[in-house]
Amino acid sequence: MNTLKNHKIGKGRRTARALFKLSKPVLTSAAILAALPLAMRADDDCCAKPHDVDSFSFSARMGFNISTRFKNPGAIVFGGSTRKTPDGATYNYEDGYVLTDFSDNAGGYTYNWGFDNASQVSPAATPNNHLALSRTTSASGISSPWESADPAVGGELVYRHEIGTVAKLHNMRWGFELAGSLVNFSVNDHKPYGGNVTRQTDVYAPFPDATITDPRQGTFNGPGTLLNATSISTSFTSAAASISGTRKIDTDMYGWRLGPYAEIPVAKRLNLSLSGGFAGALLDVGTSWNETLSVGSAQYRFAGGGRDHDWRMGYYLAGGADYQFADDWSLVGSVQYQSLANYEHQISGRTIDIDLSSTIFVTLGLSYRF
Repeated sequence: MNTLKNHKIGKGRRTARALFKLSKPVLTSAAILAALPLAMRADDDCCAKPHDVDSFSFSARMGFNISTRFKNPGAIVFGGSTRKTPDGATYNYEDGYVLTDFSDNAGGYTYNWGFDNASQVSPAATPNNHLALSRTTSASGISSPWESADPAVGGELVYRHEIGTVAKLHNMRWGFELAGSLVNFSVNDHKPYGGNVTRQTDVYAPFPDATITDPRQGTFNGPGTLLNATSISTSFTSAAASISGTRKIDTDMYGWRLGPYAEIPVAKRLNLSLSGGFAGALLDVGTSWNETLSVGSAQYRFAGGGRDHDWRMGYYLAGGADYQFADDWSLVGSVQYQSLANYEHQISGRTIDIDLSSTIFVTLGLSYRF
């Protein structure tokens, strides 16, 4: 009996295992068939566009930390002084003159010369004494102080295209952005400044055995003491000068930038983004100046102006926020750091500097997703 009972139990177990083996593929197939519609719906949800992936935004744009300066008033034309001789000719030195007389400086000497002070004669009251005459020849080492051009004001148009999302990073969206902008900045500077200029001193000798004593103003027709029309020595020194007047600059800056962006939803309607990449700008620079350089009692006037166009390249980094207040519309804002190569160019002989190495832009506007 026990043997029969054990046999029946063993047979039942074998039958159950056989049925389980037979039912396993059936159950697996049924599970797959049952899960297929769900998998298809999940796949559709993944691949369907859950939100608009392109956008245009237009924003007001303000730039800060832009500065300009004017360098090198440049060479000073001999005779730049406003002083006149008794004949109405212009002084060719700041403290005197040596010009051509009626004889066309026969024998290398001229009557047509003059000077201001006895201290210019060395040694004084001695035969064949020498006369020193000086003039400023260059102000190339002088630069005006940097002057802020803030704020630069204009607008910016941005196109963004989403390429994909990263679910593991809070559904972070990523893609690329392309932006174009136009801002204007200007400077009207009238602060005085100073620097060192180059002074040329020429030494002249009188006719043999003649003596130079008191200051004089000789004329084209003479008469008087003859002076050698050619200097016997020349030296250069540095002297302090001051510059007063106005300097103006007005610049239109046509900018562009291109680079990737990443956008992370942080609330139901709020997204934060980071971006960076290449940046560039075309500068349309217009400038003018009207200055007076003073060295002692001598004064020289510099006036001019002009325009120039030039490209500058660099990079940008930006952080922004997007608040969606309607189905397709958002309020957007950003802070951008942009570094471009500094602009340095000569306009009508004057060097203009514009520092664009660390510009900060702030934008605020509207965005439309589609």
